[in-house]
Amino acid sequence: MAVYCPRCGNRDVIDPRFCYSCSDGVADAARATEVVEAVAAGARDAARILGDISDPRALGVIVAAAQSDSPTVRRHALRALGGIGDTRGIQAASASLSDPDQEIRREAIAALADMGEGAADTIAERLGDPEDRLDAATALAWLRDNRALEPLAMALDSDTLVQDLVFERGHVAALARVGGTGAIPSLERAADRVAAADANLPEWQTVQAASTIAQALSDLRDPRADQIVDRLRSRFGRLYVMPAGPLETYLAPAHARRTVPRWSFTLEPSDEPITDPVGKVGGQPVWVEDPAWPLGSDGGPTTFMAQFAVPGRPGLIYLFLDPSDETYESPGLVFAQPGAGPESTIPLLEGPTFWSEVSGPPRYRANMVLRMVESRIVLEPGYDFDDWQVLLDDPDVSRDDDRDWNKVGGNPLWLQGDETPDEPGWRFVFQFNATTMGREMADGAECYGLLNDDRRGRFVIQSH
Repeated sequence: MAVYCPRCGNRDVIDPRFCYSCSDGVADAARATEVVEAVAAGARDAARILGDISDPRALGVIVAAAQSDSPTVRRHALRALGGIGDTRGIQAASASLSDPDQEIRREAIAALADMGEGAADTIAERLGDPEDRLDAATALAWLRDNRALEPLAMALDSDTLVQDLVFERGHVAALARVGGTGAIPSLERAADRVAAADANLPEWQTVQAASTIAQALSDLRDPRADQIVDRLRSRFGRLYVMPAGPLETYLAPAHARRTVPRWSFTLEPSDEPITDPVGKVGGQPVWVEDPAWPLGSDGGPTTFMAQFAVPGRPGLIYLFLDPSDETYESPGLVFAQPGAGPESTIPLLEGPTFWSEVSGPPRYRANMVLRMVESRIVLEPGYDFDDWQVLLDDPDVSRDDDRDWNKVGGNPLWLQGDETPDEPGWRFVFQFNATTMGREMADGAECYGLLNDDRRGRFVIQSH
């Protein structure tokens, strides 16, 4: 039966000693040995921790684990070897290249890619194996090794190109990475073949294949590549392509009906615990009055997520998540200090805290890792519309402002309709996009906090 981790509040763990959400990738030799032994015994959570290890102190234990009799231990140990990235692990990863399990060979190739150019010759030895050729070429492309060019270009000449791109897409981006603008002719031929694909193929497959090629071309930032993307768009219509480079925040122009003061916010990660009574996400709450940790629907402590400071309003507003509520009918608790607080609390100063999904360090196989991150809420003054209906009624308003969705104070911008209770006294206090805070809660979740004049609170999640 799952229990909750007393440190971070994660309810999806079997044994709190192996909570993957707050392992932080840190493990000395003794801790690494404990984790490896747990994985060998079948501990699911420990396997995730093993693969997440990036601590050089564990190298010797991980090298030995890569030769384990257990395929599960071997696979996750190889992932850890890549995370550590020490070239002393090349021999252990190389030994796994002859493993009969293709997934283990794939992990070995990925680990070698993360060890850098010193492992390139070892990876290149797999170019002669039909089963491993594409994995090896893609890994060499990560290292910008030109030996990747020929096999990657040949892969785009496959008779089953569209179906291949549905299940294996990384080699297209890899070709653009290692070939640069020199890859444009190969990508153009592939684009033309997808555009002329068999009409009996499902449309979603051809659109996905075209999108994959268009993304690689777009990333090259070359006018010749852009012309090919335009041809694909004229053939297929909408393509799923992210713009090259970081997305720019959309800032709406001033409007006469933006009259409601609000404070949009961004998050500024902190290396030190934030102990001042200011807005923040993660860490431990800063109590304005006596500690009053809310209890969840199962009677256990909830998870502290954030505290908000609204300019002009005394004290703080707290948000705790209830991980024991699986229906999302009461997913969180909002309350203020000074104030009465929730009905069921315990005088706990510190307790389970919020953990986020963040991008791991740059690696060949990009991954999201779970980390306990504490961030300061940085406010920017601005204005909301007095009525969001203006977005639909006024032809001069093209869209909302990106800053309208993460804020304290102002006028709520509801995603799926107003959920303010009908009874009097309810006031909007904050809203945010779940991914901004570091963890998706539903399908593109937007989250809202409201308080009543009698200090009751309400937390609402709406999703796309």
